[in-house]
Amino acid sequence: MSKTKTNKTKSAELKTRCYPKFKAKIERISEKNHIPVSNFILSAIETYISLQENQVYMSYGNFSNTLSYTIAKNKIYNIISLDPNIPDSTKEKIRKELDNFDFCKLYH
Repeated sequence: MSKTKTNKTKSAELKTRCYPKFKAKIERISEKNHIPVSNFILSAIETYISLQENQVYMSYGNFSNTLSYTIAKNKIYNIISLDPNIPDSTKEKIRKELDNFDFCKLYH
């Protein structure tokens, strides 16, 4: 499947599976955080799973703060992945620290 066709498919899935108001909210949040919709959705799912796995009480504040952290973490992942000047061993150390759930707790 070509990249263009994949992007159209992802866009079509969001259009067909979301109410227009909900889709507009997702797009506004994504724009506010300067990330693509797909990155926002991935971050939200990752946040939900992380809180469930770590048996954290799922309040709005916990979810919102953890989601903010996850969005920032994923932005950093993308930056270091694209920078050829950062050694792979350093990238791995950064990823390991960012994946540490205790570090996330320090964020909020």
